[in-house]
Amino acid sequence: MDAAVMDLAPCFVSGMVYVALSRVRIMGGVHVLSFDRERVQADARVVSFYGKQRDLSHIIFDCALATGRL
Repeated sequence: MDAAVMDLAPCFVSGMVYVALSRVRIMGGVHVLSFDRERVQADARVVSFYGKQRDLSHIIFDCALATGRL
């Protein structure tokens, strides 16, 4: 969508705010009527997944250095 008017305060499911906001292509098209910070939550499985991710920036840096792209 190019624009959306959202009432985010009554969100009740993990990830609901993210999904609503991610449907709009540009930030200028986001119009929020209401928002309740306490209602924004991430699913425990998502939190666990990202908690297990490793920082690979050093590997990417080494590859770029080795190929002369840095």
